[in-house]
Amino acid sequence: MNGLMQKAMSGVSVPFIKAVLDGYDGFQGVTRLVDVGGSAGDCLKMIMDRYPNVREGINFDLPEVVAKAPTIAGVTHVGGDMFKSIPSADVIFMKWILSTWTDCECKLILENCYKALPAGGKLIACEPVVPRKSDDSHRTRALLENDIFVMTIYRTKGKNRTEEELRQLEAADGPRRSHTHKSRNVDIVPSLATG
Repeated sequence: MNGLMQKAMSGVSVPFIKAVLDGYDGFQGVTRLVDVGGSAGDCLKMIMDRYPNVREGINFDLPEVVAKAPTIAGVTHVGGDMFKSIPSADVIFMKWILSTWTDCECKLILENCYKALPAGGKLIACEPVVPRKSDDSHRTRALLENDIFVMTIYRTKGKNRTEEELRQLEAADGPRRSHTHKSRNVDIVPSLATG
């Protein structure tokens, strides 16, 4: 990822994570946290600043991305490939990862997440959640514009999904209890507020 794209993503990610941290408490009790696709570690640092119980953060991204990441107290930058393996932690956090990949690729990413989670561990996936039926609300327009952005910038095979489509991806590795918020194993946190 080039420097300009990293700055752009950070510019969008920081306000988003602030909103997540203001409305979501799923990081309580976590001691070891992996951020998959964490880039420079900005989001991980914000989570750790808000939740001091997270004593060990792992910023996991491509080797060439984490090679340029700044030193952050309590954070280890780990380069790797999420299609091969993901570092183990109490909680695995992903933000806007699944929307850039096909269903088959997402299932492989999720399978690697589940392999890396201990018993009682949790995956927190922050993803755009599109409505089942389109309407002319501001939220729906923003989600659909984001879908076009993903297809243009990343690849045409990626897509935003409905909550049911995300659940189907998540269930492909076997039955897991999941709800939009505060689930036992998987939390899907919509990345655009309802409104």
